[in-house]
Amino acid sequence: MKRTQLIWLVVYSISVLVFGWAVYTRLEASYYQPTTPKPAPLNKFDFEIKTQDWELSRYQGLLEGGLFFEKIPTAVQEVVENIFHTRLRVYGIVKGGESRAVVGLEGDPSEETWIVKPGSTVEGETIITIGANYIEVRNESGAGKVFLKE
Repeated sequence: MKRTQLIWLVVYSISVLVFGWAVYTRLEASYYQPTTPKPAPLNKFDFEIKTQDWELSRYQGLLEGGLFFEKIPTAVQEVVENIFHTRLRVYGIVKGGESRAVVGLEGDPSEETWIVKPGSTVEGETIITIGANYIEVRNESGAGKVFLKE
């Protein structure tokens, strides 16, 4: 037998074996009938909720937080939130060594604007700082940031 014939014989043999294995696996899978499992036996234990048998009245104060760690009664203080309100609106910011901002009043029909720098006052509101996209303002309601409207 020549060497090439031997190689082709081995290749064909392997091919026939693989094909036969694939057909066998396919047929076995198509005729597979799984069996239903048997139901588990009922549990022989009876799980009843156990009730407290002993009196634990001596610990009741501790559970309520009053036996060893007595709470000091404190007066309830109403928290007044200081919400910042402003009428200023930022129309533009000029960045540089001496930053400037173009501001106007929100809802103003005349649309009057001012060019301001830190320390300037517009309608009773003082400009504190000028940031990249906001200005910080202080007025009677406190201090807060007003962001650039684009």
